[in-house]
Amino acid sequence: MITLTIEQTCIRCGECVSVCPAHILTQEGKQSEIGINNLPTCIECGQCVAICPTDSVTHSTFPPETVHKVNESLLPSPDAVMELIRKRRSNRSFSDKEVPTELLDKILEAAHFAPTGANRQTLQYTLVTNDRVLQEVTANTIKVIDQQLAAWKDSGNEEMLNMMSRLSISYKQGTDLILRGAKALILIHSTANGSADANIAYQNASLMAESLKVGHFYTGYVYMFSSMDKEGIIKKALGIEGDIYAGMALGMPKYSFKKYIDRKPMVINKFLWNL
Repeated sequence: MITLTIEQTCIRCGECVSVCPAHILTQEGKQSEIGINNLPTCIECGQCVAICPTDSVTHSTFPPETVHKVNESLLPSPDAVMELIRKRRSNRSFSDKEVPTELLDKILEAAHFAPTGANRQTLQYTLVTNDRVLQEVTANTIKVIDQQLAAWKDSGNEEMLNMMSRLSISYKQGTDLILRGAKALILIHSTANGSADANIAYQNASLMAESLKVGHFYTGYVYMFSSMDKEGIIKKALGIEGDIYAGMALGMPKYSFKKYIDRKPMVINKFLWNL
């Protein structure tokens, strides 16, 4: 059962009331006492604890050892963040080097810190660095593709049929277009509907991988064909329950991109404030 207490050190600034998404904290007027309403609807997001300037909010889900002061000196400038975003590029050319475990741990931690809808935090992660298992992921993905080929022939979707046929033929000729020689694989999965959450987590992981100079790309084929995998071949081999919603193939890059390229012109509709 959740417990929430406002300690006597509270200065009644009202910041916790303003940031509470579930409107559990209340304040009748400026500098009035902070009240607590309908506590069972709390989504345990930690906003109230994180915002309090006097550490006066005590929440049973967040004991003191889980609450940390942000080190402002480590935060990058907006220009640095934008340069990292511009530089980020899918890199499918990997060297033979293994990805150090400490780098994979940082990438996973970045993914885990991504926001989730209603703070459900239902995402789970599977990390694969074993060569045999990586090869099995590719082989099982190709099995699903081969099972689907007949259906796509009947569908008349030439684009999809050609894409699937290319993947299967290339694999049988010795070229893996699924993981492309990656030394590590992170799969993001959930027993709940975690599609949006998984893609936000992937973006966090991708930016961290870029900052660590780890090559990576989105494993769209594994995600796509695991959703078509009626027998669960791909998931069962990895002990995954639920559904795979995103994945990242990783390796130390053979090449490093030193340039970024502009995107197509932005398409945007703006509804601006009154001047």
